[in-house]
Amino acid sequence: MLPDGIEGLVCASAQVADRLEHVVVHGRARPYPVLGLYLVAERAEEARSVAHEVCRRTLTGHAMHPEWEVVGAELPVTPSPDRWPEPDRPPA
Repeated sequence: MLPDGIEGLVCASAQVADRLEHVVVHGRARPYPVLGLYLVAERAEEARSVAHEVCRRTLTGHAMHPEWEVVGAELPVTPSPDRWPEPDRPPA
């Protein structure tokens, strides 16, 4: 179980250069709770690395359970907004 307010702790652990936009918690996900970090990055590997580092800083910078660790950093692949399809337009 993740502590209450974990979103705020993650945000407080991020630096401006991390370009963190938003944090979402999936505390009941199995086999591990999941933190979703929405951030701006040029490449997938950069996003993965930054997310891992922000989570590591959160664990070391706040009083967390001593056995907790970051077990991975993954990301869904989504296109940048300039590659989103045009929305359907109503008939004229």
